[in-house]
Amino acid sequence: MAVFCRAELAGPRRSAASTLAAGQVARFTDHGSGWVYEAEGFSLAERTGTWATGPVAGLVLWPSLEPRRAQAAGPDAPDGVATDSADAAPGLKRTGGRDGEAVAIDLDLAALPGAVTHLAVLINGHDAGHVALPSDGAMRRVRLCVPPTMAAPDGVLDLVFVNPQARSPASLGYGQDVRILSFWLAAMSVAPAADCPPAPALSVPAVR
Repeated sequence: MAVFCRAELAGPRRSAASTLAAGQVARFTDHGSGWVYEAEGFSLAERTGTWATGPVAGLVLWPSLEPRRAQAAGPDAPDGVATDSADAAPGLKRTGGRDGEAVAIDLDLAALPGAVTHLAVLINGHDAGHVALPSDGAMRRVRLCVPPTMAAPDGVLDLVFVNPQARSPASLGYGQDVRILSFWLAAMSVAPAADCPPAPALSVPAVR
């Protein structure tokens, strides 16, 4: 059984943080902007999303709870990728730090079909609970509620997903793919979460 050190999983990755503004959807497709938030443990993007590979995957983002300005993103920028830099959107305020508001992070996830998936979630090294994804492979919207006490002083959120039971499609008896696949990620967005509980509540309604 793999053993993971929390300090190693929550190492500093601040230089990689890109802004994700309220109202912006980062899509992890082959034409989306989601790749700028990937810190480790993800494969190349495919048409509708990206696989997290191996037992550990990480995302780093700098949430802004002010809606992004439509004029800040060029007409050809996928998902408003121009707002991924604070300089690209003058006046964009990055919020959600220790003195800021609670942040809700919505993720569209799916398990590897045939594998019941349990993800342990760490946010800036804090235990943020578990996400259980059913083995039907259907997309689920998972909400992570992040109180200000979990944020770093600069507001950056370092998300780590741990799945020691990740498996390959070949091990489940279908296909030739021997990659260890943890979960499928399609999209991510942020929103204010005024009533964020002390321990984040994780919900997994089906995405229709």
